[in-house]
Amino acid sequence: MKQFFFFILIAISINVMGQTTIEVYSDKSFIYLREEIALKNQFLDSVFYNGKVLFKNGKSSNALMNYNLIDNGISFVQDKKIVILTGLEDILFVTYNKRIFIPYQDTFLEQIEDFGNNVLLLLKRKTILKTNSVSGAYGMNSQSSNIGKFSYLSGNGIEQNYTDLNKNVTIDVTLETDYFIKIDDKIKPLNRIKVLMKLFPNKKNSLLDFISTNNIKITESYDLKKMIRFCLSD
Repeated sequence: MKQFFFFILIAISINVMGQTTIEVYSDKSFIYLREEIALKNQFLDSVFYNGKVLFKNGKSSNALMNYNLIDNGISFVQDKKIVILTGLEDILFVTYNKRIFIPYQDTFLEQIEDFGNNVLLLLKRKTILKTNSVSGAYGMNSQSSNIGKFSYLSGNGIEQNYTDLNKNVTIDVTLETDYFIKIDDKIKPLNRIKVLMKLFPNKKNSLLDFISTNNIKITESYDLKKMIRFCLSD
């Protein structure tokens, strides 16, 4: 599991108790925030793209989309507001900018590789936030450095989250990544070699030799792709 750290210094003036919202203005596939917040620090892509949600009942919906690293979900634009996509149990997949996301439990896994024969390599992202708030008198955290978060529910089960971040608060963001394999309709975590051995018993012995010969690292997507291709080979 790979980890990397980056820092977010965000200056957003949002009144938690009021009705202030994060408004956006879209131009084709681009989105601009009124607040001073770097999209690259909160979202997977630098801009929002035209995307589609395909539901299990065959229906679909289009909107400007981006993967939200803070909420670990898909954000989209609705009535000039950034909202979080919910109701994952009814979603087949989400796609935008040639990315494909598959619902898994309470989050999304991104499709990294399609090997054919209903075999996919998937990536799970999980963001952990840790705040370094400013201390007040007697070492107590000052109220002005607190983080307030609340949710807004709109129609169709759409949930919108807002986070009020004081500009003096530094947030350490740890992004964890884990890989999964999907075979037919089953999704398994690729955290051990034994997972592939159970899924491909005919490659059990030769897989270990392949890993040793090619210096395979199970934490690297490139090496995982090579292992899966080897397991699928005749």
